[in-house]
Amino acid sequence: MSFNDLMKEYHSFESYNSIISNTNHKSLAILFCTTSILSLLYVAIIPRGITTTTTKDDNSILFQSIIYIFFSLIASISIGFGTLFLASCVGIYT
Repeated sequence: MSFNDLMKEYHSFESYNSIISNTNHKSLAILFCTTSILSLLYVAIIPRGITTTTTKDDNSILFQSIIYIFFSLIASISIGFGTLFLASCVGIYT
């Protein structure tokens, strides 16, 4: 059996589904949008903690700034993928 024959059998198998099928787009869109909303809420709360810390040593401000950057990156990536999956779910293909 050649490699092409194996690939044909694999693709013709009845239970073959892609990992990200159309049925999963709605749940993935909800997951990414929820993650982005929670990350944005956390990003909105962090700056208050930076300015209202009683001990303003440089290590805590640096640590909170790194956390701020981390959660803002997660929020932006989640917004992007959530928008793509939501658009695909409602039938808008880019």
